[in-house]
Amino acid sequence: MVTFVLLFQIVLNIIVSSVSDMNMPVNELVRLVRVYSTPWEEKSAALKKLHEDYETKQRQLNIAVKRLQLVDAHKERKEGRKEQTDGWTNERTNEYE
Repeated sequence: MVTFVLLFQIVLNIIVSSVSDMNMPVNELVRLVRVYSTPWEEKSAALKKLHEDYETKQRQLNIAVKRLQLVDAHKERKEGRKEQTDGWTNERTNEYE
């Protein structure tokens, strides 16, 4: 019985010393996480802002492209009408010659 108690005490001492030895690196790891987590949150906020700016610029670019397409279509319609009226005018002037 004495050997069992002695063996139990030795195993318990080993476990306690292992836990206390592991406690120091774990505490250091927790400290490092706390130190570096704040900059990551700031970087995350900066990345979100950058992404929002990109989306805003993308929307503005899409609007500008659509406006250019509308202006081009309007110009082509005007040129088509001008060609029609020029053709009509030329036909009329040819009739009088």
